[in-house]
Amino acid sequence: VQQRLPELGRSVAGTDDSTALVLNPANLAFLPSSELRWTGTYLREDAVVPWQGHAFALAFPLPFSLATGVRLDFVDPPRDSSVQAGLDEDANYTWLTWGLAVRMSRGASIGASLERTFGAGEEGDDLASYSLAASFRFVDQLGVSFVAQNVNGPENDVGVLGASYGGALAIRPTGSRELELGLEAKYIDDVDAWALREQHADTWP
Repeated sequence: VQQRLPELGRSVAGTDDSTALVLNPANLAFLPSSELRWTGTYLREDAVVPWQGHAFALAFPLPFSLATGVRLDFVDPPRDSSVQAGLDEDANYTWLTWGLAVRMSRGASIGASLERTFGAGEEGDDLASYSLAASFRFVDQLGVSFVAQNVNGPENDVGVLGASYGGALAIRPTGSRELELGLEAKYIDDVDAWALREQHADTWP
C-alpha cells in the first residue's frame, strides 16, 4: 500500500518541527518558529520496502495560537518493492499532506491533517484520508500524545490504507531536548495487531 516517507528516529510525542505533519499534527502547535525541511531517502533497487524518494515540508506558527504546514512526498519505490507488491516497476506517486493545529493552553494542543495521493497510474492515485491528534505537555519532563491516522480507511483500485490508533510518551529527565526516552504503541486496524516502539535519544537536531 502507498506510504509516505518515514521519519526514522522521530518521536510522536516529542517532535515539534515540520515532521509533525506525518507523525502527529497536534505537535505543530508547539513549533518554536517557521521551518522549511527537505528529506531524502535512498535505497538499493532490490529493497522490498517502498520508502525511497524526497519530501519537502514547510510549517509555521499563525496568530491566535494556531500553526499549519504542508508537505509533499515524492515517492519513487525501489524496483523490487513495486514488483513484489504487484505494481508497475515505475509506480511513482506523490503524497500531499496539509496540517492544522491549535494550542488550547500552555501544555495542550489538538490537530488534524488531510492527505491525498496523486500518481500517473491507478496504483498511486485517489487515496484521500484524514488524521486526528492531541498532545499534552503540562511539565517539561513529560509529553503524552494520542494519534489516529487514516481514520477513514481510504482505498483505491489496488488496496486499502488501514486506520491506526496510537499513544506515545516522551520523557525528558532534564526537562530539555538533550535527553529523551520514549515509548510508543500503535494498533493497526487492517492487520488487527499492536506495534510497540521504544526510543532512546541523547541528541536533538
